[in-house]
Amino acid sequence: MFPCAELQGLDAGVVLYELELPLRGLLHRDAVLTGPKCPTCGWDEVRISPEPWLEGDALPHDVDLFRPRNGSTYTFVNERFVEAIENLGPSDVTFREAGVVPASRTGSVH
Repeated sequence: MFPCAELQGLDAGVVLYELELPLRGLLHRDAVLTGPKCPTCGWDEVRISPEPWLEGDALPHDVDLFRPRNGSTYTFVNERFVEAIENLGPSDVTFREAGVVPASRTGSVH
């Protein structure tokens, strides 16, 4: 038997949605700093710039929300997603604009 979450206080008929966070796009190669290999496991040490930017040529245009394949702990959204959240009214969600290189491929990404 799998445990399941029980949510209380929801009105009848309230629908909850789970966002899918697909792996698409890439952080720009200069935003990903590779260090030495771990002597134990052989993995490369990787650090990501505190203000990462995206590779414009790999920017996905088929989703509004994504995680880059080479930095899956980061979540990026496009301008359409930001507008949809802002249209819902006051929220505690904040967005920061991310750079895209080359700039010729940008849409606004946050």
